[in-house]
Amino acid sequence: MSYRIASFNMKNFSLATDKDLNRIAAIIKEENFDIVAMQEVLAAGRPISGVPVQNKMAQKTAIEKSLIGRLGQQWDSFWGDPKTSSKFYPYLGKDSRGEGYAFLWNSKKIELMDVPNNPRIFRNYKTNFGSGALRLARDPLYGRFKIKRTKIELRLITTHIIFGKPSDDLMKTDFDGGAIALRQHEFDVLAGSVYKKISDYRKDVEPTVPYTLILGDYNLNLESSGIGKAVLKDTAFFSPNGQPLTSFEPGCEVIYTVQSDKTTLSKSDYANNYDHFSYNERTKRIVKSWNRVDAVHAKGDVGKQEEERFEQYYNKVSDHVPIVVELSFR
Repeated sequence: MSYRIASFNMKNFSLATDKDLNRIAAIIKEENFDIVAMQEVLAAGRPISGVPVQNKMAQKTAIEKSLIGRLGQQWDSFWGDPKTSSKFYPYLGKDSRGEGYAFLWNSKKIELMDVPNNPRIFRNYKTNFGSGALRLARDPLYGRFKIKRTKIELRLITTHIIFGKPSDDLMKTDFDGGAIALRQHEFDVLAGSVYKKISDYRKDVEPTVPYTLILGDYNLNLESSGIGKAVLKDTAFFSPNGQPLTSFEPGCEVIYTVQSDKTTLSKSDYANNYDHFSYNERTKRIVKSWNRVDAVHAKGDVGKQEEERFEQYYNKVSDHVPIVVELSFR
């Protein structure tokens, strides 16, 4: 049996944006996604203040009001707010827009693990390594999902790594590096600290077999993509305490990052290779394949010029196409 897990940067998605919702829903259905992790789902979908997350009627996020009805009753969703504010972060910058994340899942095949506070924004991680020891600009959304009628658990960490470095007066730290160095630092925090803490956790209310993935918009090109700017190595090494290493050492954690096709758009072509999946040696054993979904070339677009296809998708869907990883279990 296999399952398809997708990541999709939605480009400022909210109820106020002029998106082609039918086309977005069609992409999800036609690609047979089982879980979709979304980035850039804006604060227009924030739950009503003081209302418990469990109260679905009151929560009513932008996702629920727009996409769930088009996908069908078997789909469920969760929206999470990383609260990009000085209360949680040592700096603010261009990305302090109240941006959120979302998970969508096909409830016929997937269910949430019955554990407290799931899903949730994950804030409990260390940053006491690397230059400046900064927290992430946007803490990731962490969800624990169970494949129905099995003991298989998927632990998903969806992220959107910061793009531009805030000015020095906003950062108020001694971080020594530019925007690209900051992105690479955020990946080290995610892969070295967040991933390790989540993947190592074993105490649960029921016995499960957990597999952990990071997925999302890294704003970094894989080295194997051949795109020279903002580079991320395909294989990274971390010490037992999460310290990034320059090469393999006995006892270190190896993190693989995959998906080297271009996934971001200009208005006439593909531009950068920013969207990826990352996982350790254990999870690697269940990864069957991964790919970019060429959602720009939709069915029924016969006769359109290439630039018209890209511009229409860019304006009505996103400046990213989704990516998908297929997980296979015997």
